[in-house]
Amino acid sequence: MSRKLSLLAVLVVLLGGFASVGPASAAPIVSKSFTWAQRSEGDCTRSSLTWTLNSDGVASFDGVFKSSSDDDAWLMWAHMKDAAGHDMGLISNADNQSADGNKFILNMPDHRQWYRWMGHGRFDPVKFSLITGMSLDNHC
Repeated sequence: MSRKLSLLAVLVVLLGGFASVGPASAAPIVSKSFTWAQRSEGDCTRSSLTWTLNSDGVASFDGVFKSSSDDDAWLMWAHMKDAAGHDMGLISNADNQSADGNKFILNMPDHRQWYRWMGHGRFDPVKFSLITGMSLDNHC
């Protein structure tokens, strides 16, 4: 029995102790941001909009919008682009429950109000390193 313990002790010394197995260190999350200035579309005005894409496939945006009509809505689809301007697909709406999972909708009930809109999306993180731009399809 002492011979087995001695052999075990030698292995522990050679291996530097017992190794614990745990989760691998996650790579740091890197972000890219894309900003649009003021734009009017129909009755609606966007005063600012910034999309932020993270290397883990999480997307978010922050913008300020207004309509000159009550009970209006801003509709938006966000396209990712590569360096050559090729479309790499749409960001899916993480908050959307409608049939079009890529559509982002802001309802604006009062024409006297500016609305701060923050939303969340998802995309395939494999595409992150190739994304160099974005484009938006939108209407009011």
